[in-house]
Amino acid sequence: MRKIFTVFLTVCLFFCLAGPVFADVIWEPYGDSFYESHRDEIDYEGRVYQATHDLPLYKKPNGRELSADDIYAGNLIFVQYVFTDKFGAMWGLIDNAEQESAWVDLSGCIRPYDREDFRADYQAEFQAVTTQPDVAFYENTVLLYDYPGKDAEGTELYVPNDASYLPEYKHTYTDPAGNVWAELMYYMAQDGWVLLSGDIITAQVPDKAHDTVIPDPDADNETTPGTENAEDTAAAVADDVDSIDTPDPAEESASPVLPVILVIAAAAVTAAVLLIFFRRKK
Repeated sequence: MRKIFTVFLTVCLFFCLAGPVFADVIWEPYGDSFYESHRDEIDYEGRVYQATHDLPLYKKPNGRELSADDIYAGNLIFVQYVFTDKFGAMWGLIDNAEQESAWVDLSGCIRPYDREDFRADYQAEFQAVTTQPDVAFYENTVLLYDYPGKDAEGTELYVPNDASYLPEYKHTYTDPAGNVWAELMYYMAQDGWVLLSGDIITAQVPDKAHDTVIPDPDADNETTPGTENAEDTAAAVADDVDSIDTPDPAEESASPVLPVILVIAAAAVTAAVLLIFFRRKK
């Protein structure tokens, strides 16, 4: 009886150790053979792009076109992963209408300036937070912005009424007008920049805040169709970037391959231990 109990505890311990593996896994496309075979050449992106011309969907980079409708010029798309082919073209992995992974050629598309760009441009000016805001700070409405000085409307930060635990900030940024901002990395599925002190009216768009046009390696110095007024087009839809549904990688379901492997491994370990136990008992 003691041996059986020991076996049971061993199996339980295995699952307890395996449990955390399921928690922090970034979403990966299931059934995408190109992604599986080029995993080491593909980078996680998780950013919004704007189409400047109609974009057909492909089964894989430089592969056959899918029957799904194109992404039309002016539409915003959320790119999960990116792959750069041997010609220098940048491909984005997205979800199409049929909830299957699809690839689009991002050449000529616009990547609106965002929080990641701001961090790369101004990180040298960040300061460590010495004092965290108290409960009184959240008695009034607090807005979250994609980056300091952004001219788009902010979204309201949700803090529970009981204030069981408050947001914590790691660094601040002081803009040219003297406003102090703090970046919220993650709090109850929320992130962004909060104005700690100052006046939002005096905040200005950062001087480095310029949208990026993805180069087309086949253009040969010719203008990619739809990008002649890329900056004007991007400015016209700047406010729409905040409204696009961008899934949180931490909340996306992980590929089912890993759970299957863990279950098989656990079953194999259990069977082996029980087989040894009963053979010894005989």
